[in-house]
Amino acid sequence: MNKLKIVIALLLVIILGLIAWILKLNFNANSTKIMVQSELCVLSPVEFGIWQGELFVSQADLVSAQELMERNVQRLTRNFIAKGMPAESIVFSTTQVEESLDSLTNLQLKKAFTLTSSDLTRLNKVAQESTELLKFGVTISSNDVQWVLGDYLFVLINELPDLVANAREQAEQIARADNKSIVGLYRFKLKPISQKSFEPCIQTKTSDFTTISIRLQADVEFNAR
Repeated sequence: MNKLKIVIALLLVIILGLIAWILKLNFNANSTKIMVQSELCVLSPVEFGIWQGELFVSQADLVSAQELMERNVQRLTRNFIAKGMPAESIVFSTTQVEESLDSLTNLQLKKAFTLTSSDLTRLNKVAQESTELLKFGVTISSNDVQWVLGDYLFVLINELPDLVANAREQAEQIARADNKSIVGLYRFKLKPISQKSFEPCIQTKTSDFTTISIRLQADVEFNAR
């Protein structure tokens, strides 16, 4: 008796599965896919900042160039420390020989530096005032400060409903134009968030640089009938 009940239960499961599969085929055959791109600009907390650049020197011979590089590294380090940056936050790479336009007479060396700090206001101020190093004979080339996000996943999870809602609103407009209506979400694909996309999409930051705006983008596909 128990075996018969098991067999009947299995048959019911198989039959229900077949019915669901047939209904899905019929639904897909009569439905239309509408894909839209959703985008939101949101504020995210910043955990710390990174400022990177390169230090250059040019001299007639290698020994003189190396000595000048060492002096300028010390000048740069003293300048950063005087502005309140801890010595351990400053990292220099090994010195490299650089191709120079005046390489027939001079040898040019370069050394990369990285300055990392959670004091975002101070770090931004150091980067902005870096041109004053020229009066000490220190030549540098630098990038903008990059912000490393903190609770980014928390922000993303909170904003997902709005990202989908924004997409649905677009999809409904397309569906209405074709005398159809949205009947469900078919696929959601969040676009990768690269460091480049951390650049602000709102041209304002808080005064202490503790938040920055980021752009969330997704490809969203809906079923319409």
